[in-house]
Amino acid sequence: MNSIAPTLPSDDDPKDYGQFTIGQVPAQGIEVGFDSGTNQWWYRIETPILTRVIDLLGTLVDEAAFYFTDVGFYCRVVDPSHVCMMALQTPGCVDNGGNNKSDMGYEEMMGIELSQLRKCIDKTESHITIVVERDTGKLRIVNDNCESMLRALDRQNISPKIPDFSDIEMTTFEIDSITWLKSCRRMDDVADLVNLEARQNGMYWSVGGESFSREYKLTDSWTSISGDDIKAQYSNQYILGLAKKQPTTKKNHTTFKVSFGKNYPLLIESIDDLVEWQYFLAPRIEGDA
Repeated sequence: MNSIAPTLPSDDDPKDYGQFTIGQVPAQGIEVGFDSGTNQWWYRIETPILTRVIDLLGTLVDEAAFYFTDVGFYCRVVDPSHVCMMALQTPGCVDNGGNNKSDMGYEEMMGIELSQLRKCIDKTESHITIVVERDTGKLRIVNDNCESMLRALDRQNISPKIPDFSDIEMTTFEIDSITWLKSCRRMDDVADLVNLEARQNGMYWSVGGESFSREYKLTDSWTSISGDDIKAQYSNQYILGLAKKQPTTKKNHTTFKVSFGKNYPLLIESIDDLVEWQYFLAPRIEGDA
């Protein structure tokens, strides 16, 4: 486990409210504090937010490294086949990539088994509090009168590198989760390898050959610097798996941004979700086994 102890007080540090020091003005849905009596950081999180974190990470893995900071926590996970990865941050938290040499006042990594963390959630309660016990290597989960202890997993402090798209021309579009899930399911009826195509009249999924083919129009518009048509191929099982984890009712659905380029990873980013997340999927390149 790696950590940085809280820094010494200064004029710019948060105000001290007796035993607790608030790490920041509470971001939407999460409050961070430091207990000066026990030298422990705590995180009071809205129950739907923590549930959402577990659901999203569970799309790829059973265990995850959580990086607790003085403004929230973030995670980066890679699926066992190393085809896709996800980065996730609580509201207001910055992904530091597991680099403790940053300017942040505190960072502690703990490996957590997601199924055990889910057992600590009581959906009848509005909030849940996580206390990071650095000295014992445990998380204390407090939910009203119920208290649970989770021992951190023995994990290496390795944070997968996020692909850099800064010098790449990406084609992007926005889409709602209802349309996205429906389109992925229709493509799944035909084949796993699907083409994502930007045409002058819209964005499409396409799949199939001479005997049977299918296409699904996703949106009427998309953006790119050149405006050129483009096509890339991806494995639909990984796209559909994430799509199934999205809220898809008329009263409760979400919107995200999709970006891609020829022979480059597919990037799906949250826009209005409870947490911020980025999902990366490697392309299928001609010649791949």
